[in-house]
Amino acid sequence: MACKVYLKILNTAAFILFVVGVSGLCPRDWFEHGTSCYMTDSVIRNWDDGAAYCDRLGGELLVIETWEENKFIQGIVKNQNKRFTWLGCSDRDSEGQWLCYKDSASSLPFENWSTKEPNNRGGDDDCMSFYMENGKWSDSKCYSDKVYTVCETTSTQGKGEGVIIPSSSAAPVSCYTFGSDGRLQV
Repeated sequence: MACKVYLKILNTAAFILFVVGVSGLCPRDWFEHGTSCYMTDSVIRNWDDGAAYCDRLGGELLVIETWEENKFIQGIVKNQNKRFTWLGCSDRDSEGQWLCYKDSASSLPFENWSTKEPNNRGGDDDCMSFYMENGKWSDSKCYSDKVYTVCETTSTQGKGEGVIIPSSSAAPVSCYTFGSDGRLQV
């Protein structure tokens, strides 16, 4: 009887953890979506400082790859009232050639520019930013320090490691009972 009560409590706790989003696929305090993990910051930074901050956390500035990811990020930053956030793409090397990710020359996998953007206003709008109100993008001055940072890294699931390390310290417990016929009962 005690085993069944314990299992019921364990199942309830697992359900609560699932609903709350503690899955162990992302580092502590990161948001999970698909195979990515996201961290927002409450400090405004310029683009280079934002990229360095993400690097220190083991991630990169966010690069939005799908409409669903765009909506997910919009929900997070809107909830946190972060009007503008940096995205991890720039055209510093060649105007109009947007490159994403620090270690590669990947072009934009998905686009959601605001009307009349990118416009390179003033001749030095070279870093991409995200506007929380409509989820649209614009090119901004990389040295602007009025923008928040969103970092992204791959979740344990996305890395294909196959081993999930739970966020909690609870160890899995098994409880088995055998029927009068000697077979295992569930």
